[in-house]
Amino acid sequence: MNSNSVKIKFLILFIAFVSMVLLFQPASSQLQSKVYEVPLISVDIEVCADGTLIVSENITIKYVYGTFTFFERWIPLWGLDYIEFLSVDAEGVSITNVRTSYTLSRLTLTVYYHDVLSPHKATFMFKYRVYGALNSPSSLQNSVDWNAVGTDWEVPIGLVTVMVRVPGNVAGSDLFSVSPNPVEISYSNGYTNVLFTYQSLPARTGYRVVVFFPRIYEPKPDSLKILKNYPAESALTIIMLSTLIMLVFWFFKGRMPKTDFEIGSVSLLTQPLTLSPLEVSYLLNRGLSYEAALSELFELARRGFLDIEYDKEKKNAYFKSSSRTDDVLKNFGRYGLKPFEVEILRLAVSSGDVKKFIALFDDVRMDVESKVEAELTRMGYFKSGFKRRRTLTIYICGATFIATLIIGFYIFNSPPPNLWLFSVYRALYPLIIGFGLSFIPVGLIYLHLFTPYTVDGAKAYRYWKEYLDSVLNIKENEIEKIVKEAGEPRLFESYLPYVLLYRPFYVTTWLYRWSIPVTRVYRYSPSWFHVKGYEGIQLDFPSFVSALNSSIESMLGVIQSRVSIATGGGPFVGGFGIRGGLGGGGGRVG
Repeated sequence: MNSNSVKIKFLILFIAFVSMVLLFQPASSQLQSKVYEVPLISVDIEVCADGTLIVSENITIKYVYGTFTFFERWIPLWGLDYIEFLSVDAEGVSITNVRTSYTLSRLTLTVYYHDVLSPHKATFMFKYRVYGALNSPSSLQNSVDWNAVGTDWEVPIGLVTVMVRVPGNVAGSDLFSVSPNPVEISYSNGYTNVLFTYQSLPARTGYRVVVFFPRIYEPKPDSLKILKNYPAESALTIIMLSTLIMLVFWFFKGRMPKTDFEIGSVSLLTQPLTLSPLEVSYLLNRGLSYEAALSELFELARRGFLDIEYDKEKKNAYFKSSSRTDDVLKNFGRYGLKPFEVEILRLAVSSGDVKKFIALFDDVRMDVESKVEAELTRMGYFKSGFKRRRTLTIYICGATFIATLIIGFYIFNSPPPNLWLFSVYRALYPLIIGFGLSFIPVGLIYLHLFTPYTVDGAKAYRYWKEYLDSVLNIKENEIEKIVKEAGEPRLFESYLPYVLLYRPFYVTTWLYRWSIPVTRVYRYSPSWFHVKGYEGIQLDFPSFVSALNSSIESMLGVIQSRVSIATGGGPFVGGFGIRGGLGGGGGRVG
């Protein structure tokens, strides 16, 4: 019992100790932070005949806990032309330095003073002139719409008093109105005085006053007002107009040229033009895919320059030299091969199988594309210098976009402390950002919509499109008729590479469509295709089609495993708000 009693007492003491630590830990952390209160904010707004406002603020700070060295006050500049500080003073602290900094969005005033230890109380007195704050809601009225206290104050405010002083005795005018309800309206020293008060204003809550009165000032026309007061809308308008102009230019100058090509003029017995699969792929897509490279291998094999062997067990296709390969690589000009075709042939022989070939093709793809494009340009299908202009466009658009971001960042964060220059900077900012961002859609339109085709190139493009569509959609009864007219079945081999590059995942359907019609007329299989384990055996056409289809599926499977497409993202949350009143902002001590 004694032993259990000791254990229980020890457990109780341990729990009590842990509880005390947990209980006082937050309090200790709180005591280490700085604590202050704002008992009073008093604002006096004098309306001047020149359209400016002279605002005087008295802000009382009560230091509750901590050591304090500065007071910071910031005011949004939205809707204003400029704010000029006239004086800064304080009671209860000894000011050592005052720093004023401007951005296009707000003015920040920081008052530094000798260390202040709590408990203590101080009052900061600011006086500044506001340009562009006097509104004209109608032809007979002016108004003051001012956030005497902004929503950025992090602590509650004990009492807010606001005095708005309007020249003349206007209280009895039908054009005079105020909001919210004032405490007092009086007239003295040539001014109508409107007094507002509010007690216990919560943290992050603003206090806004609005006074309408008979017009005393006619604002000067400002041609830059829209740019200054609506920068986001102005920049977006510039982007949309630039994009629209570029689209109009593309419509008249950048589209594929019209040709006299007649639909239905293609014959399936002959290819429309003597272009290799690589050239056809680049002509149609302006780029080379893995499927285009494989289709070139089938074309080279069909011409006797390469053998293809399929291993059913390993489900892999292998490329082997034919009896003519070595001579072709040494004397390719004699066989009518172009340099990029020789490069693909050499790559296939050196790689040995489809997996290695696809990996090696990545290393030479850009070089092969460049050579194919140069050949199509030489043949008159592409405009000369189009690729160079496209590359130059990328550099210009990219450099301009980066430059405008840098300039825009500088303008936004470092406007000059001068009324006229500040106004110019605010107008320049949306212009620079708008034109800078315009280079993104303009560049994309040029890169993706403008075509490099000449009239001959456009005709070749449409010719090959119709030819490949006809080959792809050929029916069984048409196949038998074509085979009989051709007098031999090898026309099938000339179609195969182009079907593979045009619709690779439709090859299976297309192959089996040929199986029955060809079998009715010929016992045939190409000599360049072999199945491992069946060397020296002549396959019938259905067996050849089945093995060929399996080999192509394995090749496409290799491509699919190499090309991965990742997508991701998250929800976008946004909204629109209505901004009310000028001035405001907040302050803090530290």
